[in-house]
Amino acid sequence: MTSPRELDRQVRQNRNDMEALYDKFDQTNAKVDAVGSRVDAVSERVTTIASVQQEHGNRLEEMQHTLEYHAAKQDSTTSRLNHMSHQLGRLEDNQRKHTKRLDSHDGKLDEILGLLRQRE
Repeated sequence: MTSPRELDRQVRQNRNDMEALYDKFDQTNAKVDAVGSRVDAVSERVTTIASVQQEHGNRLEEMQHTLEYHAAKQDSTTSRLNHMSHQLGRLEDNQRKHTKRLDSHDGKLDEILGLLRQRE
């Protein structure tokens, strides 16, 4: 059987062990609370970043629509310029034809003037 002294010592030891466990629990709870606060702060940051990314995504989408609009306008302008270039090419061809005809008329007029001067 255990002596009263030994029993008293074991009770004190158990009490000390329990107090040490409670101290460890308190320390662990404090660490858990600190980690929880950090997690909350990180969560807030992640939420803020997600919000900013959403805003950037919306802005990029707006910019994409604007870019598509300007690309369509540029395509239209390029098409019109190509059409005008074709028309200018036709005008240049007509102008060359007219120049040749006028040159031939110049020669004929010079002949006619020469003949008229001979008659005088």
